[in-house]
Amino acid sequence: MVRKVSLKQISRECGFSVSLVSAVLSGRQGVNRCSGETSSKIKECARKLGYTPNRLAQAVVTGKSPIILLSLREEAPGEPEILNFYLNDLLIGGSRRFAAEGIYMLYMPYRTEYEQVEQIRTLASSGIISGVIANIYSSTKDLPLYGYLEETQLPAVILGFPESDRLVSIGIDNSPIDRYIQHFAETKGFSRGRQLMFNLCSGTFCYGDRSPFSREDIKNQDTLFFAPGFSCYRNLVKHFPEILPHLVLLEDTRFYIQTGSPAILIPSANPQAMELACELLVPWCRDGREPEQKTHIIHRSLEHVQIIQP
Repeated sequence: MVRKVSLKQISRECGFSVSLVSAVLSGRQGVNRCSGETSSKIKECARKLGYTPNRLAQAVVTGKSPIILLSLREEAPGEPEILNFYLNDLLIGGSRRFAAEGIYMLYMPYRTEYEQVEQIRTLASSGIISGVIANIYSSTKDLPLYGYLEETQLPAVILGFPESDRLVSIGIDNSPIDRYIQHFAETKGFSRGRQLMFNLCSGTFCYGDRSPFSREDIKNQDTLFFAPGFSCYRNLVKHFPEILPHLVLLEDTRFYIQTGSPAILIPSANPQAMELACELLVPWCRDGREPEQKTHIIHRSLEHVQIIQP
């Protein structure tokens, strides 16, 4: 069992008082002022002894919370959360990545754009969080979230393409996938390949460009449909069983569930997005270093695509 290094041990080792060691390591140097050289000696001594700071205690003293909010839209109300691989990918992968930096992630789902901004406002004003990672309710409208973040300057990384060039964002370019599924559809004798998704606003299915989808589209038999994720696939088959012969599952290589339908497995870009979000947000929350570059784009790779034929 690893024994925790105490402030007294550090004090004895470096030759400074416990109160000064505590002030330096907790960030309260305004209470016990010391030179930069002394501060460096104390921190180096603590590092050599393997001292691990209590981040929550530091937060009380410095006012800098070690917690960030992960604000994600609830994609499929009523669906078991285990089937929401998008959520699990960001939450689990992101939590581990930020924990390695001594920062912890709080997840809160939202259903409306107003609920999202109110959650963020409440947690930020109470000092519970020091920053936020948020996806957006809509990429085609000006959201109340944008105004709030610009006004308060709360460290925030937006996942998607917000209608504001003043916010830090990480967008994923899926155009390589669109071109790939079109080519795949043509090799199967269809004139078009199109992704379908569930529109929470209208409670109906639509295409990736938000244009409406109907049963008549299935009857035309000139389109091969693609369901991004198992939850979308399952709901499409449930509501439109006749679509099954013309449906392909699009899934992350790690989350594939055998369905009996053809599937295209493509590595997710979410781990890259969370890695980049961590690189941008950690120094911003801790030291106030806001990223100079606002818009960041991750281009999807098709290098490791797998095709599953039943």
